[in-house]
Amino acid sequence: MPIHQIGESVADRYEIRQHLGSGGLGEVFLCLDALTQKQVALKRLRADLAFPDYVIEQTEREARLLASLMHRNIIRVTDFGVDAWGTFFVLEYIQGPTLSLILHDGKVPLDIFYQVTLQCLEGLAAAHRKQVLHLDIKPANLMLQGYPDPAFTLKILDFGLARLESEIAGSRDYELTIGSVYYISPEQLRHEPLDVRTDLYSLGQVCYHMLAGTVTYPDPDPVVVRNGHLTTDPIRVDRYNPLVLRPLSEWIHSMISREPEKRPRDAQEAITRFMRTVMANPLRTDTPLDRFKEHFNPNKPIELPEDEKGWNWIRSQSGRMIKNTFGRLGGKAGGATGE
Repeated sequence: MPIHQIGESVADRYEIRQHLGSGGLGEVFLCLDALTQKQVALKRLRADLAFPDYVIEQTEREARLLASLMHRNIIRVTDFGVDAWGTFFVLEYIQGPTLSLILHDGKVPLDIFYQVTLQCLEGLAAAHRKQVLHLDIKPANLMLQGYPDPAFTLKILDFGLARLESEIAGSRDYELTIGSVYYISPEQLRHEPLDVRTDLYSLGQVCYHMLAGTVTYPDPDPVVVRNGHLTTDPIRVDRYNPLVLRPLSEWIHSMISREPEKRPRDAQEAITRFMRTVMANPLRTDTPLDRFKEHFNPNKPIELPEDEKGWNWIRSQSGRMIKNTFGRLGGKAGGATGE
């Protein structure tokens, strides 16, 4: 039975409107914020379970870390506090499917793949600038707000396993290996020190899943999957998908290299490499972006299209971030930072 009943008030501010669901540890409620008159989501630990101190500390850490991050691709915390039931925190309420739900239908189209990947990289870059490692990037933690509208916004969810990089420098804590077995990094499994490249590995696994329609190691036995991450090279993603050309395939496999030093050194470098890959792997449709790609030369500085109609189409596909990314790659000033 949920902690709260419909109509109940939390902190004399948040009126419970609906029980959205329960997970292994927590419950989420849809609430009306009496102060702003907006819908919000309230998250807290389940009342029917007894939790060790480290789980309670983990919940409080998630609230603090999320409160420190302000980025369009990261779910936003608006409030948190403590009451008779323990710690709770309040999040923006977003509607849309998770990527895991979309993947039930198999591979995703290239245009959706490009948007999901770039927006997730932008969100990770913002988190990493604050020294925050997510450590559990997977399809279930990526929500597409507004999908199937082509101007959807990706939101990175669930920072329950997140850590400050400075907190885990040199750590071999077993707790840091608790992630989804299909997307977890080799260094987490080996209890080795972690850094931003750990999140890139997990995102690379998500990218593989989006284009291949399957995970790299699709075995129901978690031991087999773990051994795959540690010892086995996956089947090339272009073997599953003829639309994936060699540059894109190589980018994905660099992200899921078992050796962190062979991955991009951070999310910003991954974005730079990714955008050059996008230019080399066209969508094969007659759009301003495709016409721009036809004239792209990776050995020359990127020239930004002057046609405002072209930029309007790009914005409709992925908001302002693609234009800003092109601006950074081309050395142009004046682009938004994404924060």
